[in-house]
Formats: sequence, structure tokens, C-alpha cells
Amino acid sequence: METVAVLGAGLLGSGFVEAARGRGIAVRVYNRTRDKAEALRAFGAEVAGDPASAVAGVDRVHVVLSDDAAVDAVLEQAGDALRGVPVVDHTTVSPAGVVARVARLRARGVAYVHAPVFMAPANARAATGMMLVCGAPEAVDPLVPALEAMTGRLMRLGERVDLAAAMKLFGNAVLIQLVAAAGDVLAMARSLGVPPEQALALFDVFDPAPGLRGRGGRIAREEWEPASFELVMARRTCGSCWRPPAASASWGCRRSRRGSTSSSPRGTARRTWPRSGGSADGAARETRPTVRGRGSPRSKLRRMHRLDRGSGFAAPPVGRHSACLLAQHVGERAGARPPTPARRARASAGAEAWSRL
Repeated sequence: METVAVLGAGLLGSGFVEAARGRGIAVRVYNRTRDKAEALRAFGAEVAGDPASAVAGVDRVHVVLSDDAAVDAVLEQAGDALRGVPVVDHTTVSPAGVVARVARLRARGVAYVHAPVFMAPANARAATGMMLVCGAPEAVDPLVPALEAMTGRLMRLGERVDLAAAMKLFGNAVLIQLVAAAGDVLAMARSLGVPPEQALALFDVFDPAPGLRGRGGRIAREEWEPASFELVMARRTCGSCWRPPAASASWGCRRSRRGSTSSSPRGTARRTWPRSGGSADGAARETRPTVRGRGSPRSKLRRMHRLDRGSGFAAPPVGRHSACLLAQHVGERAGARPPTPARRARASAGAEAWSRL
């Protein structure tokens, strides 16, 4: 009987263990929090007390951990017991981490292959979803039958050892933006009195996914003309998300006690926001001072929340804030440096180019 080790018994790792046992494969599992591994005894898995004992004498090792640091720590603890055993890492890690790990383990006589997945725990249990894999043919070819049995589709990406890691980050970046977009749509629907199910029903007919390849391809080829959706139209669309009804006169800034107005580049302005439960015509309003150009993201989100709660206003697009934070996390995993003013300017130029298409 084939025996495999699974290092990591989180949601995805547990799904892989259940599926392997269902295929009649003997599984030895290790997890840094032992309680999670113990729960898999119900499926017939053997629980190991440390990584070295988990991988000793197995036919293959599957790693399903949280990040580069966790993978390096656990494989280091496995030590010489990994020698001669193929290691398949399904963790979402950085491309630079994969390159370093391949070289380090190769020097120890260990064949390390990165095979990240686009799979939820349910996909892992049902052997559906998608798995990416790359590396030298002599390392990948013997693993293909086993990997194909674990997923719905196995995508081979060639010999570049870090390409699967890069592709996984690309996919996650799009998924992050989709979550943010869904939040924006539902926030606007709630504010406009449209039931969530009815708002989402639009996307049963209108599928925006092909636009990623179409517009992305034009950006990659630097084909800026002719523009099919200009920036001015995008700004109008965003403005419609923010603008109060035409009958409302409560939008804008008042003169502050100090005498400066919102048109002053550094002046202190007083912006009128509807209070919670207030009417759109400004019957119940509160005036809050803001400083042009100095608002923190947190204060902006608080103002957005008040705006969203005021009746008669469309909900503002708040998802972009969470998307930026998550995108920064993806950039850190990819080894990106913190953004500098020059890099932020380039990113703004890229966004401008996207909106011109």
C-alpha cells in the first residue's frame, strides 16, 4: 500500500487526508497543533509527533502550511529523513522562497516541487478544482498520476521552478478584487433598496470575466487607442455611487469658523454628512471638520460608514480600501518592497491606462 505524509492539518490539508484515505492510501499526518491532526484519526490516518517521524519511509510528502516561514521550519525539522523522498508543497508562498528552497533541498538530495492549488476544502475532499505544478521533468513526471488524482485539473507550467508560485499570486490577486467588488455591489444595493439576490442576479447574465483577458491583453500590448471606456466615464460612474439625489442640498462644504473654505488648498473645511436615520433633505445633519489632504484612511472609512447609513445616498465604494490592504499582503508574499512615492505614481498611471480602455 502506498504511504504518504501530510505536513499540515488545516482545512485544506485535512481535506487532502480525507480524500487520500478514501482512495485507500495510508496517510501519516503531522500538525504543529496536534489536536487538529488527532481529529483525522477518525478517517484512519496515523498521527506523528514530529516532522521527521511523519516522513520517515513514506513514498511522498505533501506540505500544506501557511507561508514560507512555516514551510522552512517544518522541512528543517524533518531533516535527513526527507532524503530521497519527493516533497510536494501546496502552500501559497513567495516565488523567491521557492527558488531558495529548491536549491537548498536539492543540495540535501531532496526533490522539492511546488504545486499550489485553487481549491477550497470541499474541492480537496472531492478531488476537484485546479492545481498548478512546475519544475524539472525528472522531478515532476513521476508525480503527475498522483497529483492528477488529487484535483480536477492539473496545469503544468514548464521547468521554471517559481512560475507556479507567481501564477498562484496572480490568481489570488484577482480573487481579492472580486471579493472587494462584491462588497461594493452589495453595499450599493443595500443603500438603494435593491435586494442582494436581485443585485447578484445581474451577473447570471452579465459576465465581466472576459474583460480581464481582453483589457489585460491590450494593456500588455500597450494598445491604448481607440479607447472603449474613457477615464471620464469611469469617474462619472464612481460619482453616481457617491452623489445624493438632485433634490438634496446637503452635499458640500461650509465655511469654517476660521474663515477658510473647501476651495483653499490647505484650508479647514466643514463637510456636511447626514446623521444615522437622517433624511436626504438634510433635516437631521451633523457637521464634522475635515482637513483637505490630511484625512487618514480610518477617518475616511468612518465618514463612508456614516454616509452609507444616511437615507437617500448611494453607498460609497469602500471595497477598494480592503482590496488595497489585501493586495499589499500579496505583494509582501511576492517579495515586493513597501510602496514608495515613485511606485505609487506608476501604479496610478497604470490605473489611468486601464480606465482608458
